[in-house]
Amino acid sequence: MLINFRFENFLSYKNLTDFSMIASKVRSHRKYKKQISENLSLLNFSAIYGANASGKSNFINALTFARTFILSSKNELRKNLLKDSYFKAQDSFKLKDTKFEFDFISDNKIYTYGFSVNLFNLSLKEEWLYRNEGGDDLALFNIDYSKPFDKNHFSIENWGLLEKDIPRFDIYISDAQKSNSLFLKYINTPERKIDYSIDVYKAYEWFLQTLEIIEPEGEVSRSAEVFLKQEDTDKLARFLHSFSTGINAIEREEITKADIDEIPDDRVLESIISRVIEVNKNKDSKKIINLVQTEENIYFFSVNDDYEIVIERLYFIHDGTNAKFAFREESDGTRRLIKIYGVLNTVENKVFIIDEIDRSFHPNLTYEFIRKSLENNLIQLIVTTHEDRLLDLSLLRRDQIWFVDKEENASHMYSLEEYKVRFDKDIMKEYLVGKYGSIPKFDCLIMGE
Repeated sequence: MLINFRFENFLSYKNLTDFSMIASKVRSHRKYKKQISENLSLLNFSAIYGANASGKSNFINALTFARTFILSSKNELRKNLLKDSYFKAQDSFKLKDTKFEFDFISDNKIYTYGFSVNLFNLSLKEEWLYRNEGGDDLALFNIDYSKPFDKNHFSIENWGLLEKDIPRFDIYISDAQKSNSLFLKYINTPERKIDYSIDVYKAYEWFLQTLEIIEPEGEVSRSAEVFLKQEDTDKLARFLHSFSTGINAIEREEITKADIDEIPDDRVLESIISRVIEVNKNKDSKKIINLVQTEENIYFFSVNDDYEIVIERLYFIHDGTNAKFAFREESDGTRRLIKIYGVLNTVENKVFIIDEIDRSFHPNLTYEFIRKSLENNLIQLIVTTHEDRLLDLSLLRRDQIWFVDKEENASHMYSLEEYKVRFDKDIMKEYLVGKYGSIPKFDCLIMGE
C-alpha cells in the first residue's frame, strides 16, 4: 500500500508536495481505511480535483517519471523520458535537484525509498532506502553519487541476508558504481538474485508489481486475460450489463485468418500462428491460448487435436437482439470499462493510479465504478477527476478528497480535511462556487461592434 508520496521541482510543482493516504481521525466510513498498526491506518481511495492546467496530470506525471526512472536504466531514460522537466517558471530551478520519495508497505513491512536527480542534465545525485523498525527508520542504503561508493553507505547487515551470501553482495556493491541505473534497479537484475526474498527485492517488487499507473486512454495490465476463462468472461458480461451498457453476453466465433483484416502484415499473423503451434507442441497441451487484442477486435489463437490453428473472434451480444457486435462497435465508455475492469476484478494487493477516471464515462457510471471499487479491500485506488458527483460525504470521507490549485505558475495540493467541513455540508455546491479553490478562472472578452 502507498503511505505517502513526496516530490519537488518537477514540472508545475515548485516546492515540496506531500500527498498522503494516511487516514485522519475522521469517524465516517471507517470501512474505507485499513489499520496497519496501532498508530497507522491507510485509506483505500483518494480523488484529486482541479481545473484544467492546474497540475493534476503533472502529479500523475511525477509518479510515472519516478516509477520509470526506478525501473529503467539511465540510457533508456535519456531516450524515453522528458528532459528539462524541472520547474521552469524560474530559471534558477534548473540548477536545483528534483526529489522523489515514497513511503509504502511491501510484504507487511514499511519502507521509505527515494532519489534525487538534476533534470537539466539527468545526473543522479542521491538514492536512499530505509525500513521502519518499531517506529524507527533503519538504513538499508544511503548513496551520494557525487562521491566514490563507500561500503558504509550500504548497511548490508540490515538486509536480511544469510551469512553465506554476504561476500557475494560485497562484490556486487563494489561494482555498483559502474551501472547505468539506480542502485535499486542494479541490485535487482537476475544475475544478482538469490533464492529468498530480502529488503532490496521487496522494495523493488512494489514498484514493479504493486504500483500501476493508467493513463486516460490506457488499460490495466493483464486486463484482457479475463477473456481466457469462460467463467471470467461471463462475470465481465454481467458486470457490463449492470452498468447499463446493454451487453448481456460475450461469445466467441471461429473464423479464418483471411477474416482478420486489421493486421495487414501477413508476416505478423503467420508469426503469431507459428508461435502458438510451437508452444502447444512443446507443452504437449491443447490448453495454451494466445490472446491478441487490437483496437478493433479481440482474437483467440489455439490448436486442435492435430495441432492445426484455431482462430476465434470475440463478439458482444446486446439485449433484445441476436446480432453480434465487434469490440470496435462498442461505445467509448464500454471499451474503457473493459480496459479498467481489472481494478475491480483483481485478487492481488495493488495500488492503481488512474488519470481522468471519468474519461468517456457518464457521471452515473463514474459514480458507480468508484462505489464498486470501494468494496475491493485488496486495492488502493487514486484518481484524478472532474466528476463533482463524487464530492459527497455520504460516499467519501473528507480525507479522501484532494485539490490541486496553481498560483504564480506553481501547483500545490491540499486535502479537504484541512477545511474541517461538517458532514452535512453540500461540498459539491461549495466546490463549484470556489470555496476550496482549484476551479477554472475565466477572463471576460468584450467584443466591439
